[in-house]
Amino acid sequence: MKIKIKINSELANQILFEDLDPKSNIEIIKRGDWVSGGKYETKTTIFKKDDKFYRILRSRSGSHFTEYVYDSEYQDEFECTQVEPVEVTVTEWKPVNVENS
Repeated sequence: MKIKIKINSELANQILFEDLDPKSNIEIIKRGDWVSGGKYETKTTIFKKDDKFYRILRSRSGSHFTEYVYDSEYQDEFECTQVEPVEVTVTEWKPVNVENS
């Protein structure tokens, strides 16, 4: 079972826009980029609170040509999932170089 906490939209916006109150005891660990899914975009942020790490997923609609509508405009609280760092090994394939003779 996943461990989750709920935070209010004000704190969720402070995390999203990195406008944190120094007394909040929250540190941004990793800020993701907005990922387009057509009409909507999502963004994942990892933050640390009370020596535990959490992931929050935010969404918005609109475009840079119009105003964005953020999920906090219609959502009062956000669920954050507790996460932990995991080391992952990635294999990449690269071209073989031929040595000059």
